[in-house]
Amino acid sequence: MKSRMRARISLFSSMVLAAALGFAVVIPASPAAASCSHVHSDLSSNGYIQITAESVAMRTGPHTSCGLITRWYTGDYMYPHCYIVGDSVKRGTVTFSTWSWVSLAAHGDPEGWVSDAYLSGGGANTRC
Repeated sequence: MKSRMRARISLFSSMVLAAALGFAVVIPASPAAASCSHVHSDLSSNGYIQITAESVAMRTGPHTSCGLITRWYTGDYMYPHCYIVGDSVKRGTVTFSTWSWVSLAAHGDPEGWVSDAYLSGGGANTRC
């Protein structure tokens, strides 16, 4: 707790000093907050695809730190819309860095991001 307080005081002191000297201070947004809002659209699809692992997370963004929407299981069908580069996910010896914007095949809802590591055919074929 003391180290957090020191860090806040140090940051505040640096900001005051920078303001006094006429410098701008840029504080980046936290990675999770900034990265979970990605543009997506319901673009072309390469047909229905399936989940290829148990308990696969559908997230609010293409990063493992983004909020969990729900979980899917081997054989569940998804409709892939588009893909984007996100967090790298390793499955076996292969690393995947793309995530697909998908919706549930039967209903179209819910929609969210799933790592292409867990989608048959490598996920969506159109970039968002």
